[in-house]
Amino acid sequence: AVAATPQRPAKPPASDAKVERSPEGDLVITFATNSSYFPSGAAARLRELLAGIDADSRYQVTLQVAVSGTTKVVGAKSAQEAARYNKWLAERRLERVQDWLLKNGAAQALSIKPEYVADDDSRRVTVRIAPVG
Repeated sequence: AVAATPQRPAKPPASDAKVERSPEGDLVITFATNSSYFPSGAAARLRELLAGIDADSRYQVTLQVAVSGTTKVVGAKSAQEAARYNKWLAERRLERVQDWLLKNGAAQALSIKPEYVADDDSRRVTVRIAPVG
Protein backbone atom coordinates (compact mmCIF):
# COMPACT_ATOMS: atom_id res chain seq x y z
CA ALA A 1 0.00 0.00 0.00
CA VAL A 2 1.18 3.48 -0.81
CA ALA A 3 1.19 5.93 2.08
CA ALA A 4 -0.94 8.97 1.48
CA THR A 5 1.04 12.15 1.21
CA PRO A 6 -0.45 15.06 3.07
CA GLN A 7 -1.93 17.66 0.80
CA ARG A 8 -1.64 21.33 1.53
CA PRO A 9 -5.03 22.90 1.98
CA ALA A 10 -6.10 24.98 -0.97
CA LYS A 11 -5.09 28.58 -0.51
CA PRO A 12 -8.19 30.69 0.00
CA PRO A 13 -8.81 33.27 -2.69
CA ALA A 14 -7.47 36.73 -1.95
CA SER A 15 -10.16 38.77 -0.29
CA ASP A 16 -11.15 42.14 -1.61
CA ALA A 17 -12.34 43.17 1.87
CA LYS A 18 -10.53 45.71 4.04
CA VAL A 19 -10.87 48.11 6.95
CA GLU A 20 -9.34 51.59 6.87
CA ARG A 21 -9.69 55.15 8.11
CA SER A 22 -10.94 57.85 5.77
CA PRO A 23 -9.08 61.19 5.61
CA GLU A 24 -11.91 62.60 7.78
CA GLY A 25 -11.26 59.98 10.47
CA ASP A 26 -14.30 57.79 9.73
CA LEU A 27 -13.92 54.01 9.79
CA VAL A 28 -14.55 52.49 6.36
CA ILE A 29 -15.36 48.77 6.27
CA THR A 30 -15.24 47.30 2.75
CA PHE A 31 -16.95 43.91 2.73
CA ALA A 32 -15.91 41.07 0.43
CA THR A 33 -18.00 40.62 -2.71
CA ASN A 34 -21.35 38.95 -1.90
CA SER A 35 -20.55 38.84 1.83
CA SER A 36 -21.88 40.46 4.97
CA TYR A 37 -19.20 38.96 7.23
CA PHE A 38 -16.69 41.29 8.86
CA PRO A 39 -13.36 41.46 7.08
CA SER A 40 -10.27 40.61 9.09
CA GLY A 41 -9.53 43.30 11.66
CA ALA A 42 -12.96 44.97 11.59
CA ALA A 43 -13.85 44.18 15.21
CA ALA A 44 -10.45 45.41 16.44
CA ARG A 45 -10.80 48.68 14.50
CA LEU A 46 -14.35 49.18 15.82
CA ARG A 47 -13.01 48.64 19.36
CA GLU A 48 -10.37 51.32 18.72
CA LEU A 49 -13.07 53.68 17.47
CA LEU A 50 -15.19 53.12 20.60
CA ALA A 51 -12.16 53.49 22.87
CA GLY A 52 -11.88 57.10 21.69
CA ILE A 53 -15.32 58.15 22.94
CA ASP A 54 -16.33 59.38 26.39
CA ALA A 55 -18.73 56.91 28.07
CA ASP A 56 -20.50 59.78 29.85
CA SER A 57 -21.44 61.56 26.62
CA ARG A 58 -23.98 60.81 23.89
CA TYR A 59 -22.99 60.19 20.28
CA GLN A 60 -24.67 60.09 16.89
CA VAL A 61 -23.32 57.16 14.88
CA THR A 62 -24.04 57.45 11.18
CA LEU A 63 -23.72 54.17 9.30
CA GLN A 64 -23.50 55.01 5.61
CA VAL A 65 -24.02 51.83 3.60
CA ALA A 66 -23.41 51.35 -0.13
CA VAL A 67 -26.21 49.74 -2.14
CA SER A 68 -24.97 48.32 -5.42
CA GLY A 69 -26.78 49.37 -8.55
CA THR A 70 -25.59 46.47 -10.66
CA THR A 71 -28.18 44.36 -12.44
CA LYS A 72 -25.65 41.58 -13.08
CA VAL A 73 -26.33 39.35 -10.06
CA VAL A 74 -25.78 35.61 -10.46
CA GLY A 75 -29.13 33.84 -10.23
CA ALA A 76 -31.22 37.01 -10.63
CA LYS A 77 -33.73 36.64 -13.42
CA SER A 78 -34.54 40.33 -13.64
CA ALA A 79 -33.22 43.76 -12.75
CA GLN A 80 -35.82 43.90 -9.95
CA GLU A 81 -34.48 40.65 -8.44
CA ALA A 82 -30.93 42.01 -8.61
CA ALA A 83 -32.05 45.24 -6.92
CA ARG A 84 -33.78 43.28 -4.12
CA TYR A 85 -30.64 41.20 -3.55
CA ASN A 86 -28.40 44.29 -3.51
CA LYS A 87 -30.67 46.04 -0.98
CA TRP A 88 -30.86 42.91 1.19
CA LEU A 89 -27.06 42.53 1.20
CA ALA A 90 -26.58 46.20 2.10
CA GLU A 91 -29.06 45.83 4.97
CA ARG A 92 -27.23 42.72 6.26
CA ARG A 93 -23.92 44.62 6.23
CA LEU A 94 -25.50 47.54 8.08
CA GLU A 95 -27.08 45.19 10.65
CA ARG A 96 -23.75 43.46 11.31
CA VAL A 97 -22.04 46.75 12.13
CA GLN A 98 -25.00 48.11 14.10
CA ASP A 99 -25.40 44.90 16.15
CA TRP A 100 -21.68 44.85 16.92
CA LEU A 101 -21.73 48.47 18.09
CA LEU A 102 -24.80 47.94 20.29
CA LYS A 103 -23.38 44.75 21.79
CA ASN A 104 -19.86 46.05 22.39
CA GLY A 105 -20.32 49.77 22.87
CA ALA A 106 -22.13 51.83 25.44
CA ALA A 107 -25.51 51.26 23.76
CA GLN A 108 -27.20 53.93 25.87
CA ALA A 109 -24.68 56.50 24.66
CA LEU A 110 -25.04 55.67 20.96
CA SER A 111 -27.81 56.81 18.65
CA ILE A 112 -27.47 54.97 15.35
CA LYS A 113 -28.67 56.50 12.10
CA PRO A 114 -28.53 54.47 8.87
CA GLU A 115 -27.95 56.17 5.52
CA TYR A 116 -28.20 54.28 2.24
CA VAL A 117 -26.13 55.37 -0.76
CA ALA A 118 -27.80 54.18 -3.97
CA ASP A 119 -25.89 52.95 -7.02
CA ASP A 120 -22.64 52.59 -5.06
CA ASP A 121 -20.77 49.38 -5.89
CA SER A 122 -18.05 49.96 -3.27
CA ARG A 123 -19.44 47.38 -0.74
CA ARG A 124 -18.64 49.84 2.07
CA VAL A 125 -20.14 50.71 5.40
CA THR A 126 -18.71 54.00 6.68
CA VAL A 127 -18.91 54.52 10.44
CA ARG A 128 -19.01 58.19 11.49
CA ILE A 129 -19.25 59.10 15.19
CA ALA A 130 -20.04 62.63 16.35
CA PRO A 131 -20.88 63.95 19.82
CA VAL A 132 -24.47 65.08 20.38
CA GLY A 133 -25.11 68.47 21.93
